[in-house]
Amino acid sequence: MEELLPADVFLENVPGIENYHRFKSFLTLLRRLGYHVNIQPLELSDYAVPQRRRRVVVLAGHGFDIRLPKKAKVGKTVRSVIGDLPLPENSRNRLHRETTQHSPLMLKRIRAVPKDGGSRSDWSEDLELNCHSTFEGFKDVYGRMAWDKRSPTITGGCINASKGRFVHPEQDRAITLFE
Repeated sequence: MEELLPADVFLENVPGIENYHRFKSFLTLLRRLGYHVNIQPLELSDYAVPQRRRRVVVLAGHGFDIRLPKKAKVGKTVRSVIGDLPLPENSRNRLHRETTQHSPLMLKRIRAVPKDGGSRSDWSEDLELNCHSTFEGFKDVYGRMAWDKRSPTITGGCINASKGRFVHPEQDRAITLFE
């Protein structure tokens, strides 16, 4: 930072980072170097990011203030972002065309999740995983996205139905990397 002195700095990270000693040291350094630091916990979907995502955002200007933009008047929904995409097999985009190849049992589980926002709690007992029979947490795994809601936070595991609410709202598959 001291050598480059960029005009502005943008950083976003997980809530709670504000309590981390290295983060505090970084903010102290920015201020010592003459940056005006604006730090805010935000729900990024309020700013037209098409997913629910809570983050801590740092905006710092070297000698000037950087303010957050106004919140978006209308949030983006799953439908508004991916609703008009072609079926993956009809796409010319490789990141959309390549879908996860699910096992027969995984496909059976996905098909048992109701369209448009359903979850694994709708499964019959024969489809339930042993680890879910006694554990109530992480209910989003194997869940479908809902067309008219915001997307869940997209993670590196988004092409795997077992990693979160990453099943397409209507099609019996996990979302693609492009989606």
